[in-house]
Amino acid sequence: MPLDLLTLSITLTSAAVFSGKPGRRHCPRCRRPEVVCYCSLIRPVDNRWPVHILQHPRESGHAVGTARIAALSLTRCGLDILQQSFSPSPGDVLVYPGADARPLEELTGESPHRLLFLDASWRKSRRMLHEQPALAALPRYCLTDAPPSRYRIRREPERGFLSTVEAVVLALETLEREPGRYHSLLQVMDWMIDQQIHHMGDSVYRRHYGNGSEGES
Repeated sequence: MPLDLLTLSITLTSAAVFSGKPGRRHCPRCRRPEVVCYCSLIRPVDNRWPVHILQHPRESGHAVGTARIAALSLTRCGLDILQQSFSPSPGDVLVYPGADARPLEELTGESPHRLLFLDASWRKSRRMLHEQPALAALPRYCLTDAPPSRYRIRREPERGFLSTVEAVVLALETLEREPGRYHSLLQVMDWMIDQQIHHMGDSVYRRHYGNGSEGES
C-alpha cells in the first residue's frame, strides 16, 4: 500500500476507535468505550414496519444515547443526522406527540409505512420540527398508554415521554401486535444504563439524576 494511503488508513481507523479521553479506546460499532461495549448483547430482530431515526447533530455524540441500539438491532432501521435538505418519502409518518397527533393504533392493519422518529432532547426536537416544515407537515401519530420510561439517568418531561429506543419498541409492538418481540432492545438499554450508573457511583447518580433533568436519549 502506498505510504499516503497507509497514513490515511491509520488516521481513519484511529478516528473510529478513539474518542474522548486520550488513550480511551471506543468500539467503532456501538461507539461506546470498549469496557462498556454492548455489541455482544445485540440480537438482530426482523421488523416488518421500517424505522428511520433522524438525529439532532449534537445527539450523535451523546454518550448514552439509545438510537444506535435500535439501528444495530433492527433489520429495517436507518439512522441519520437530520439535514436541511431532508425530504420525506411518500407514505412516511412521524411518531411524535402533539395536540394534532392521532393514536398510533389507527395504523394497525394497514400495509407498513416508514416510521420516522426524532432523536434529540425534547427541546431540540421541537426546534427540529420548527426548522423543517416538510417534517412538521407529515401525518403525526402518538404512542398511547406508554409505561414509565426505563431511561433512569434522565426523567421524561411528563408521563408517556420515552427514550428513542423505548418509543421505537412500543410503536413496533403496537403495530405488529407482538408484545415482547423487541424486548431484547430494552435489555441492551438497561445494561448500558446500569453500567453508566455503576461507573459514576451511586452517590453521584442520586445527586445528579435523583430529581431528573431533561436530556437527550
